[in-house]
Amino acid sequence: MTTFEIMQLAYQLKGQGDARPLADIVVSVKEDTAVFEPAAPGPGDVIGTKTEQFPDGRKITSEIKGDGSISVVKTEMVDLPQPEQEAAPNE
Repeated sequence: MTTFEIMQLAYQLKGQGDARPLADIVVSVKEDTAVFEPAAPGPGDVIGTKTEQFPDGRKITSEIKGDGSISVVKTEMVDLPQPEQEAAPNE
């Protein structure tokens, strides 16, 4: 949540009759909104995946963990398209 949004909520509460000083209201709003923030990923949490395909036909799918480590989940061979044969010119 941006500072602007926090101040907007604080002034809204002040306008609704909250008698506390504005600084206390801002602290209260920050504490309340912190509950809704997502938790930081743990070291073993999967935060992303990546798939790489190599010229020899290997396709490797990996998981990226919260600690930055990468582990291979799946390796497979993919049939690559064969280049088309050029037709012999008609003489």
